[in-house]
Amino acid sequence: MVNITALSSYLLEDLYEHFKFDPLNPGDQSPGEQSPGDLTGQQFSRDGDVCGSRARSAPYQGARTGDSILLRSSYSEEVHAGGVVEDAFLIVRRALTSSLLRSGSADHNVEGSYETSWGEFGCLKAGPSVAAAQSLVRSLPKKFRDEITASAEEAAYQKFIRINNGCAEWSLNLQFSWEEELFGLLKQELDDFFHPSGELLDLDDLAVFNRGRCGPGASLGANGVDFYTKLFSSNLTATSLDVYYSYAAWCAADPNWRDAEFTRLTTFGLPKITCESSVTFVPKNRDTLRTICTEPSLNMFAQLGLGAILEDRLQSYFGIDLSCQPDRNADLARLGSIDGAIATIDLESASDSMSLAMLDTVLPQWVFDTLCRFRCPITKVRGERVLLHMVSTMGNGFTFPLQTIVFACAVRAVAKQSGVSLRRADSVLPLWGVFGDDITCPSFMADRLCRLLNLLGFRVNSEKSYTDRYGVFRESCGHDYFQGRDIRGVYVKTLRTPQSRYVAINLLNDWSARWGIPLRRTIGYLRDSVKVLAIPPWKGSDSGIRVPIEAVLSGYTSVWRGTKDRNSFLFKYYAAVVPSLRVLDDVIAIPRNMNHVPRRFYNPSGLMIAAIGGYLRGGKIPLALKQGEEPSYRTMSGATPCWSPTDTQTRTLGFGFWERWKTAVLDNLGF
Repeated sequence: MVNITALSSYLLEDLYEHFKFDPLNPGDQSPGEQSPGDLTGQQFSRDGDVCGSRARSAPYQGARTGDSILLRSSYSEEVHAGGVVEDAFLIVRRALTSSLLRSGSADHNVEGSYETSWGEFGCLKAGPSVAAAQSLVRSLPKKFRDEITASAEEAAYQKFIRINNGCAEWSLNLQFSWEEELFGLLKQELDDFFHPSGELLDLDDLAVFNRGRCGPGASLGANGVDFYTKLFSSNLTATSLDVYYSYAAWCAADPNWRDAEFTRLTTFGLPKITCESSVTFVPKNRDTLRTICTEPSLNMFAQLGLGAILEDRLQSYFGIDLSCQPDRNADLARLGSIDGAIATIDLESASDSMSLAMLDTVLPQWVFDTLCRFRCPITKVRGERVLLHMVSTMGNGFTFPLQTIVFACAVRAVAKQSGVSLRRADSVLPLWGVFGDDITCPSFMADRLCRLLNLLGFRVNSEKSYTDRYGVFRESCGHDYFQGRDIRGVYVKTLRTPQSRYVAINLLNDWSARWGIPLRRTIGYLRDSVKVLAIPPWKGSDSGIRVPIEAVLSGYTSVWRGTKDRNSFLFKYYAAVVPSLRVLDDVIAIPRNMNHVPRRFYNPSGLMIAAIGGYLRGGKIPLALKQGEEPSYRTMSGATPCWSPTDTQTRTLGFGFWERWKTAVLDNLGF
């Protein structure tokens, strides 16, 4: 059984060896340093066979031979026998911090020397490669969710109730004249946003349903999560008959939609009217669950249509394109980590913190009424009906663009009060950007912006916000920049399946190539737990182990050249199986091995709409996985005349990266 705690300890051994600090030899310490405490014999892993006698000669076979992990720490906390994930996280992180601080001045790819405060690691005197090593140790177990604690759901439930109650208690508390001015500027920005050229933004029913669509998740009352089933082979659900009548009137304008809805109506009847959504909890990491909300099907269709209109307005007014804004935010974070001129701000539970009272105060009344028309006023949590004081949850179709609008207007309001004219977010060097609750702005504006966000009822996440104009670390949209280098680590979410371990191996190999730090023990521990399927570097990370052509030519795996075409390579790989329903002449057939799937009603006009929209593939209805459901895999055979990275990969990452990647993979796999 592969264990995240043992994996973390193998990682520590690799990093110790690279930075030339041996925890077993206290003599390497500088004079006056405290001798590390000996943790010999105290095991991190629950698997007794993981820890035995230490053997550096064959590090990547530890899982089978029982090699030992001997860790020393300058901290006095004890490691409990049969420790758990947080034990590894604390001990590994602290021991690594201690060793890297000692090696910070050594010549091991440590660029520069800075005294800075960033993240959870406190004061770090290091360059990017050392910071990247710490980031990897921090990230490896952070989102691991194979072992969910018993209290995780209760904590998520209490958090949701606390935030909802906080929304109910929101009130505007302006204490100074500059706050009154700033709040007025925010309202003016929001008013301008919703009134292009002085006219009302078109949010009427026809415009909303014209842009409507179905999301990938579940909807109340639907027999499946695919587009066809939700709209044409299920009983529809809505918060009011008024919503359904607007939908029916919109359908009547198109013959295909009219016939499809009439056919559905004669079979399933009028929609079920419910004012409730449903809140469930899904794993986020070992100690935390996150809430997701399942909405009525017609409300979700309209919410996503409304969200699409808001996204278009974000593009035309601010230059914020949600499809590419994460890359822009990341680039701004990179610039901020170089000179400190750009701050990055992250908020806690922002999607659940947009209170009705706050939005009723800052938005034009007609916009607020439109939002309320398509939202659910009540949700059901653990069988209990809860009145929502937040406008929406994460699961509502317009939540994300709406919060982007509010935060973008907040940035613009602070800039106006500061006498700064901000460029459009899609211009060259815009100096600001917003993507949901990921905010980048000039550092000198950060304090005033945070105050405005607090006035609106939001809480700044101090662990993920970096506003120091002299700091050298910034984080935004999944990128962690230190002195201009992306030092983001690898997040291992699960190790239960061979495919999840392939993903971990490939990501760790990529990280090793970027930083030139071998991870022989770490990757070897994972490699020993899976069947070695060598695949080209352009195959999916869950298909097998990506290796360079040199590994194939050396006979490392069972890859061989085809007998008919000597210039092609044949290889085995895993492929996810996408379950689907076959559309026949007058019936939708369900495979025999899918008896648990509800039967679909045959709706010809609905099938035509689905085909035109691209929701049918090869005469089949693909079935998406439910939240938290793992895909099934099967072994496939492939052939390729070219094993090397594709031209797109080479252009994106650079030729130099792939040369380093080749070296790293061969080294980590024991060549």
